[in-house]
Amino acid sequence: MAPPPRMCCDRGVTTPPGAAGQTWRELFGCPLAIFELRGRTWSWVALYLALATAVLGTCAALAWRYQADLHDAVLRFLFPAWWHGAVDVLVDRFLAERLHVLAANTLSGVAMFAVTILLFPVKEQVSASYERTAHLVADPIEELPLVLQAWQEAKVFLGFLAAQGTAFWIGYQPDPRWQLAARILSYLVLFTACAIDFLSPLLQRHRGYYSQVVKTLARHPLPSLLFGAFFSLPTILVGQWWARHPEWPLGRAVALLFATAIVTVVWAQIAGTRLAAAMFPTFRRTTRSLGVVRAAAWLAMIGLLAGNALLFGAVGTALAKKTQVFQCQYDVHWSSLSFDRPHLADLLARKATVGAHIDLEIRNPTGLPVELEDNHLEIAHHGTRVATTRLDPLRIPAGGAVTQRVGFQLEVDPALVLRGRDLLDGDAWTFTLYLRVTPPIGPAFDFPVYLTAPRSS
Repeated sequence: MAPPPRMCCDRGVTTPPGAAGQTWRELFGCPLAIFELRGRTWSWVALYLALATAVLGTCAALAWRYQADLHDAVLRFLFPAWWHGAVDVLVDRFLAERLHVLAANTLSGVAMFAVTILLFPVKEQVSASYERTAHLVADPIEELPLVLQAWQEAKVFLGFLAAQGTAFWIGYQPDPRWQLAARILSYLVLFTACAIDFLSPLLQRHRGYYSQVVKTLARHPLPSLLFGAFFSLPTILVGQWWARHPEWPLGRAVALLFATAIVTVVWAQIAGTRLAAAMFPTFRRTTRSLGVVRAAAWLAMIGLLAGNALLFGAVGTALAKKTQVFQCQYDVHWSSLSFDRPHLADLLARKATVGAHIDLEIRNPTGLPVELEDNHLEIAHHGTRVATTRLDPLRIPAGGAVTQRVGFQLEVDPALVLRGRDLLDGDAWTFTLYLRVTPPIGPAFDFPVYLTAPRSS
């Protein structure tokens, strides 16, 4: 006689003394669950992989071929024309070096949800087929309507965006302690979202609502977070790799992220089904939250989403007011570069202070006047900053040009002063103008406008 099928939950609905140990054993064993699949389940897995590859492969191919057109189309669809420059600036700041962990985690999560939300009916069939063929749960299946399941997927995604947006603003602060807190929060959000997304299908098939799912996972916090961490790691690594290579075309980065996400989500769905079965006794003892609690959770999520939208909008508006400054054309008149004659005492010292002057022309091609207010100018020689000064507040009329003489002080080696040739080499100098942007909400920051770059010989 064949042995009875393995059922994780045929010991009753009360948690037995060894339930916690069973959860931990399943946590370490669930990545191997893919080797337990049988013919019909493999058919659903193959369909899932094929559809995910078709959908996301098409997105990646379009992003690769039409990067600039897609960028412009998205900007035109979402934002008014006068915001486009500000949005580019905001995205650049979001992907800045000190925030690359938050950027990578957010992009990883978006890639994961792109697969699970677009193809959630097939994902559900993969999980259900594995549950049936492996006899994971003794209770009969009572599916929630697909529409409700889709809505619950969307809620997790909205919660993920709200939490990651909050982590961004925490990490936006200059204090390293706040930045560390933001990184930790960002990882916890990603791990939690991954755990909820892949452990919930089995529980949903047994009339499980997300309030019950979340409370079930909260009663097994470490196994849930470790599961999310393990299956988030591949996309995290690809996302961080992208963040360290900003020169990559969008298509290449999207293709890598999506390819990793496709493999990860299929594997995570099988493993999550097995781990969720081990948590099923806890789930059966967990009731749905009261309506007032669910309403409070909704208000909190809507508040976070609205707050993030207001913050990003405030910064975007402040940057949009500067977009005309970014559109101006800057020209350093190298022929006007001159130096004051140093004093004899300076030449005899180890360092000499030399006054320098150069003319900077600013042309305004826009149809509106531009005002240049709070700013500072950094001047570098052979890549080393040698002076910081500022431009006096000035107004450039629409379609006009203004030339301003810029003075600054240099501390240089007397031998270099006597030789002079290297100082007069325009190829060695770079000028960067930093504009002060003060949003209505959040800290002010300096945004660089590169007036010159080192020129090739």
